[in-house]
Amino acid sequence: MINSPPIKKFVSFILHLFEETTVFAFVGKSGTGKSHRAQMVADKYYIDLIIDDGLLIKDGKILAGISAKQEDNAMAAVRAAIFERAVHRTDVINAISEENYPRILILGTSVKMVDKIAKRLLLPPIKKYIRIEDIATANEIAIAERVRSEEGKHIIPVPTIEITRRYPSIAYRTSEIDTKPISKNSLEKTVVTPTFSKATSNAFTDDELMQIIKECILFYDKTIILRKFESKRVNGDFCVTLEALMKDTDEIVINEEAELRHIVKDSLFKYAGMKNVKASVLVERY
Repeated sequence: MINSPPIKKFVSFILHLFEETTVFAFVGKSGTGKSHRAQMVADKYYIDLIIDDGLLIKDGKILAGISAKQEDNAMAAVRAAIFERAVHRTDVINAISEENYPRILILGTSVKMVDKIAKRLLLPPIKKYIRIEDIATANEIAIAERVRSEEGKHIIPVPTIEITRRYPSIAYRTSEIDTKPISKNSLEKTVVTPTFSKATSNAFTDDELMQIIKECILFYDKTIILRKFESKRVNGDFCVTLEALMKDTDEIVINEEAELRHIVKDSLFKYAGMKNVKASVLVERY
């Protein structure tokens, strides 16, 4: 098999001789199965290192970093996932510099997120973006989203023994989601239930929800000014109204309002356990 371990190592060695450092990105919404399929993507493209939710991973072992999934609260998890803390960033940057690698894979929920992570970790610009829809079927993505939404399960793409050694406080359990290998060479994965995911949406105040959203939005673009934030429940849905100011630019940009809606929904789903979020976003330029 072309991506068997010995052949993969040989190809990686050859790539290192003739190829400069190449950065790949694996992009998809929270809970769609990126971590579950990260090793398969790495095998396909002969990638040595994986960056996922604050961790630097190689061959199923954690080399450096802090897992966002072991943080006690949502805000700490956000900051770990985006390498907000200087000590955390430095730890991972130093570990990357010590590795003999030609290729690295960054997991994230949007193109801008992975771009920012690459920049924060002093990596070259991302060369190839791979989307979860390119790897998984619509049904597989739906199943992953259901497991995350209903059971609060997250996956770390390393063996259970590695997680229990480094993060014994994280609850873990086997599940059908990790007993069906994607390929013969897929490494063992660990299903965890992070502390922050155990809290229900009712446990958060508007100020706390605003802070979660603010951290994620400012990571997306630190020049954004959040002018208004309101939330309320309507017929079982959690409705958020957000008004933001963004710098005027001559550059061709994507639909910023749609991107901010995605950030609002994704951050509340991942860090506050909110399943039914409706976001209304108004962007003005300054």
